[in-house]
Amino acid sequence: MVNTIKDFSKSLASSLKPTNYVGTRLLLFLLFLNLLFVSVCCQNRSKHDLVESAISQDTLVGSEVLKTKIAGSGLLLTSERFYLVIKNDTSDFTCLINTSTESGTYSLNISFYASNISYEERLKELLIILPHINKKYPLDSLRSIYMGRLIYYGDLAVVVTEDYHREYTSYKNVEDYQAISTFLLKTKLANDFNKILKPYGVSIQKISPEKIFFADKKELLLLSKVKHNQDSIPDKILDCMLWLGVSQ
Repeated sequence: MVNTIKDFSKSLASSLKPTNYVGTRLLLFLLFLNLLFVSVCCQNRSKHDLVESAISQDTLVGSEVLKTKIAGSGLLLTSERFYLVIKNDTSDFTCLINTSTESGTYSLNISFYASNISYEERLKELLIILPHINKKYPLDSLRSIYMGRLIYYGDLAVVVTEDYHREYTSYKNVEDYQAISTFLLKTKLANDFNKILKPYGVSIQKISPEKIFFADKKELLLLSKVKHNQDSIPDKILDCMLWLGVSQ
């Protein structure tokens, strides 16, 4: 998991170059996440607490409370990580819960870089983990899901790119953030997550993309596990940072 976070940090650092697309708020948020991940690796943390009920003979859902003290502020941040242990091997796919003490709601961060897991495999692991999250953090209080870069989700990024080219004839349409937000709500991205969240009475109401651009095909193949035939993949892949707004 430490190596995964290191890889994620490198990728995140490369994406924090100032651009016209990324506001100060986004930069500070991503820097905060990066510091949180690094400090979690370096500080003492609570022991792994495996959820009492096994999914199968060789699969368990684990959870771990993470407490991080922000240097110079005296502020102690608490979050909780959920993950799968499959045949004694911890999956790189992670769900991180961040709660709001003021509103009683929480956000879900699934942005961790895991190039050895396909989009379909991520969804399957999320389906297994969500019922265990719901026991402690009712999903009707979930308000946002941070996914990180679209390109990390391999086959999903390919399908969304193909949908984009059916919808638009120019690459320049990515400059219209409101239009892309509306477009994403009609794609496989929104459909898949709505199916997953439907049993809990919530759905995706808004998709907020940031830093929208077209990445090279070689970057997609480097950063994700893709099941598509490589010859059929477009040379340029739609990419952005993704927040999903959730409500009842």
